[in-house]
Amino acid sequence: MKRVILLLWGCLLAPVLAQGLTFAPSAMKVCTDENLLRILPRMDRQEDATAVLFIKTNILHVSVRGHVTGVPRRVNKGYVLFVPQGVTQLQLNAPLYQTQTLRFPPVEGGQYYEMTLSTRENKRAVQEAARRAKNLDLNQTQVLLELDFDYMEVPEEVRKNRGALIYLDQTLNFDQWQKLLMPNGPYLPFDISGNTKNPCCIVVPGGEPIENIFRMRRLEMDSYVENLESGNTYHATLTLTPKN
Repeated sequence: MKRVILLLWGCLLAPVLAQGLTFAPSAMKVCTDENLLRILPRMDRQEDATAVLFIKTNILHVSVRGHVTGVPRRVNKGYVLFVPQGVTQLQLNAPLYQTQTLRFPPVEGGQYYEMTLSTRENKRAVQEAARRAKNLDLNQTQVLLELDFDYMEVPEEVRKNRGALIYLDQTLNFDQWQKLLMPNGPYLPFDISGNTKNPCCIVVPGGEPIENIFRMRRLEMDSYVENLESGNTYHATLTLTPKN
């Protein structure tokens, strides 16, 4: 009986998940939260202060693509990211959600902003999307990976070894990323904050082609980058959608 109920529930959810869930973002506004104001803006590669953006949400594994410095940082009740001055749009993504472009007036470096991100679907559909993303069943999930140049400074220990740094989309933890990385490939786990259990990045020798890093047969790659140059940082962004 339980299997029958699960099958019926899966059939009901299938049309929603096949199309992708949708975000409902609020307008961006100036933030006055004292906790956020304690976070110092990062400097971008041009040594200009970035804006600090707090995305308040209970949606799991939100990733942000576009002109950002580093990857979103998970905090209580949401995510914090650093956006260079003058940016007017970002793209939001989460497992099994439709990618959505967020547009807003140009941000000012050194300022603090916030927005709320909710969803248009019911709670059960959201929970099912989170469950399927956490399991990362490659037989049921199509993976698109975008690799872009990132404006974050390379840590000294990476730079002196002439390596390239890739920030991994926090949609997945590092164990899940292993399904998309070449086994025994020429890379080493690395974390800016020293988190060895779930590192945010990998370090790759300069000049290494991307096909030596990622399992091209398991994902669809969208990248103008062919070889990873030493002294540069890159941002790997995922889009996970159900397979037809």
